[in-house]
Amino acid sequence: MRARLFIRLPEDPAQPVSWLLLEPEKESTIPAEFQSEIQSEIRPDTRAGSQAALEDISLHAPGRQVIVLVPTAQVLLTHARIPSRQRQRILSALPYALEDQLAEDVEQLHFALGQRNREGDVQVAVVSRRRLGEWLARLRACDIEPDAVVPDALCLPWEEGQWSALQEAHQLLLRTAAQEGLSLDSDSLDVTLPLLLAESEENREKNRRPSALHWYVSPDGGSRPPPALEAPGLESVDILPHPLEEAPLALLSRHYRRDQAINLLQGEYSRHEQLGRYWRPWRPAAALLLALLLLLAGTTVLDYLQLSEEHEALRQRIERIYLDTFPEARRVVNPRVQMERRLAALRTGETGAGGFLDLLREAGPALRETPKIELRRISFRDGRLDIALRIPDLQSLDRLKQRLGEKAGLRVDIQSATARDDKVEARLQIRPSRDSGRGGAP
Repeated sequence: MRARLFIRLPEDPAQPVSWLLLEPEKESTIPAEFQSEIQSEIRPDTRAGSQAALEDISLHAPGRQVIVLVPTAQVLLTHARIPSRQRQRILSALPYALEDQLAEDVEQLHFALGQRNREGDVQVAVVSRRRLGEWLARLRACDIEPDAVVPDALCLPWEEGQWSALQEAHQLLLRTAAQEGLSLDSDSLDVTLPLLLAESEENREKNRRPSALHWYVSPDGGSRPPPALEAPGLESVDILPHPLEEAPLALLSRHYRRDQAINLLQGEYSRHEQLGRYWRPWRPAAALLLALLLLLAGTTVLDYLQLSEEHEALRQRIERIYLDTFPEARRVVNPRVQMERRLAALRTGETGAGGFLDLLREAGPALRETPKIELRRISFRDGRLDIALRIPDLQSLDRLKQRLGEKAGLRVDIQSATARDDKVEARLQIRPSRDSGRGGAP
C-alpha cells in the first residue's frame, strides 16, 4: 500500500494549507475484503502534518497517493432519481433532474457521479467548472497531480443510521449519508440543524432519520455546545460530543474511504481523459508510424519466406549432387557434411586398402602409355578401381595388363573383353598388389 498525502484546501486561497502524511505501518498482504479494516489501522506519521504553503507541501508528493480535500461549502452533494443505468444518459439527464437545486448555468457546472443509494437514486457532486479548474491549476502550479479530489464532508466518520458533524471555528461540516453532506454556517446552527433533522423526520419511511449525531469539536472550534434539539419528535436523537485533541485533517484522513467518497476527477478531469487530450494530436503520427512498422514487418516476413524457399531448393540440390556422386549412399541426413566427410576420406585414402587417388596415380602412367585407348567409365568401390575402356586389339589389352602389374605393382582382373567394330571393349578391375582379394594375375 502506497503512502498517502492528504491536502485540505481552505475556502480562502490566501490561507495556509493543511496537510498530513499517512504512512502504512506494514506492507499490505491482506485480502481485499479486509482492506476497509486495514484503512482504519493506518496512523498518521507524527513527524509530518501541519499547515504550510502549497509549494512546501509539494516536496512530499512524489511517489505518494495524493488525496485533496476541498471545501464542501463550494460543492453541492445531493441525489437524483435517474432510471437509466448508462453513464452518458445519466449525465445528460442530471441537469434537468436537479434544475430546482442549481443556481448556475449547467454549462458552467461539472457533475461527478457517485453510487446509487438504497432508494435507487444516483448520488452526485456538483461543482463549478471554474472553481475546480482553479483548484487543479493551483495544485499543478506546484507540481502536484492529485489522484482524487473529494469534498471534505465525505471524509467524516459515518455509520448507517447516524450522522456526524465537525465543528470548526467558522463552519460546521455535516455528513448525513454515505455520499451526502453539507457545510453550515456556525452562526446559524440553532436554526438550520433542527430544520435538517425535522426534514429527516419527515423522511422516516426512507430511513433517513438518524438515531444519533456524533459531534466532533476541533481544537479551534471553541467550547460552544451543540444546539438543543427540543422540537417535538426529535428528543430521541442523541447528540454525542467528541472533543478532538488533534487537527481536523487527522480525523478526516483516517476515515477517508475511496468507495464512499465521490472523486470529482471524472470525465474531462480524469487522468485518463487528460492523457487522451495529450495523446490526441499525436494519433496521426502514431498511425503513420504503426503503418510503417507493419510494412517493414510484412517485408521482413516476405523476405524470410523467399529465403526459406531458396534455402530449401539449395538443400535439395545439394542432396541430389551427393546422391549422384555417391549412388551407394542410403541415408541422407546432412548432405553437405556427409559429402565433405566422403571427400576427406578419398583424399586421405580411408575408403579401402588403397585410396581412389592412390590407385589412379599408380595406374595413370600405364594408361597414358597405351596408344589409342578410350576410357569409358571409371568407378571406385571397396578399394577397387573399375575401368571400362576401348582398346585397338587383344594384344594391346594384354600389354596394358602387364604394365599395370609389372610397372605399377597392381593386381589386375580382366572382367570382360568383347570385340566390336574392329576394337575391343573391356572391363578391368584394379587393386593394390597387397590386396588379398579374389582372382587376378600378379
